[in-house]
Amino acid sequence: MKKTQMLIFSAVLFFMLYGCAQSPPMPVAPEPPPTAAEAPQPPPPPSAAVSPPFISQKPDPSVWERLGKTCTGETFYKKGTPQTSGGVTSVATYKVISDDFRLEMVEEMKKTDPERSRLYQRYHHNIRVDEIDCAKSTYRVREVTDYDDRGNVLAHSRFDNEPWRRVPVLTGLDALREKFCKPSSSAKKKM
Repeated sequence: MKKTQMLIFSAVLFFMLYGCAQSPPMPVAPEPPPTAAEAPQPPPPPSAAVSPPFISQKPDPSVWERLGKTCTGETFYKKGTPQTSGGVTSVATYKVISDDFRLEMVEEMKKTDPERSRLYQRYHHNIRVDEIDCAKSTYRVREVTDYDDRGNVLAHSRFDNEPWRRVPVLTGLDALREKFCKPSSSAKKKM
């Protein structure tokens, strides 16, 4: 929607400027000097601030590896070996939010927090840290940070006592579980 608006605005501006270049200059009458009886006019109200165009960017490929795409966005995981402790693997992901998901979030936020919904119009990506219990095929969220397209933090949440949940099948978490939860040697022998 914004791209369409920007294209229309650019086309209108082009035709206006093109028309000005083609027209002969109009004579300008000198302004009459102000009289003492005239009170200075207040400045016109500021026009609504126009946001710069939305900048879509991919994460640094030297840090993040592509995992896959869902209806909420394209997900990347942090390269290298994730931290593992007691069978629990901690994995960081970077999700570039889809336009549809961003618009859906903004509409939902308008109902409860209109100011925050304005900030989320530029919602671009989040970085999330999850713990995955490989043996139980469960996970819990540890941390989520939302960013706009200029890298500004929109929100940051840390979860210290989040309950463990089953890893949903055919999701980004399931793909992470498959990637980082190596089958034990006894499970390999049974196959």
